[in-house]
Amino acid sequence: MPTPPSSSSAWQARQALGARLGELRKDAGLSGRALANQCGWHESKVSRIEHARTAPSADDIRAWCEHCGHPAETEDLITFLHTVEGMFIEWRRMERTGLRRAQEA
Repeated sequence: MPTPPSSSSAWQARQALGARLGELRKDAGLSGRALANQCGWHESKVSRIEHARTAPSADDIRAWCEHCGHPAETEDLITFLHTVEGMFIEWRRMERTGLRRAQEA
């Protein structure tokens, strides 16, 4: 399934989520490899999430916040994740019915 163009608000929101998670990791003094090892992930997963190539799951965010020492941010980030997911669903809906029609509206 295609992804929205990088200029779309859905894509920008996913990038913002990835950037925020990257800030938490850096504040904790962890490399991407170290965080991946602590979470039991493949080492490329951290990079894919931070660069918005892969959307994290709610469980990914829980593990990320826990291992970075920011458990208080978990619920806000999960709420933001759900917002981003909703934006992607809406974009796909618009694409399915025709982007031209959406742009004209």
